[in-house]
Amino acid sequence: DVASAKAIEQAGSKALATSSYSMAEAWGYPDGEQLTFELMLWMISKIAERVAVPLTVDIEGGYAIDEDILAHNMEQLFQLDICGINFEDQIVNHPNNELWETSEQSRRIKTIQQVASELQKRVFINARTDIFFKAKEHSMDLVNQAIERTYAYADAGADGIFIPGLADP
Repeated sequence: DVASAKAIEQAGSKALATSSYSMAEAWGYPDGEQLTFELMLWMISKIAERVAVPLTVDIEGGYAIDEDILAHNMEQLFQLDICGINFEDQIVNHPNNELWETSEQSRRIKTIQQVASELQKRVFINARTDIFFKAKEHSMDLVNQAIERTYAYADAGADGIFIPGLADP
């Protein structure tokens, strides 16, 4: 929220990052795109208006299955002059908590890059893969799949990779 963002900035932070979980819970919603995109965008706009440090946004899966809607959502978000996003490959609200196929998620990353380019914005895309959250057993095969995803996402235009959930190094 704005108050905590301002407090973090005043404490000396050089940048701010939002958390989808925190933003949803602040409004009484569970995480996982249960908070509407419109409300999330409004909340981000209020934070962006009131802080001077760079702001990154956890956009989960972009609040869209359809690439045209994804592009529209990103256009609205990037007009707030945010500097980065965290973008995950889980198909949010899918009944089986599936992940996007690597090629599909790569195409979605390219869509985001294209929107940023058209708006002449430089946005850091932190591509997150939830592959370790989806498997009951972790194996070298899963590690290799995660590595394949990271290379594909980087080739598609991701600037950083986030791979949470590995329980056994």
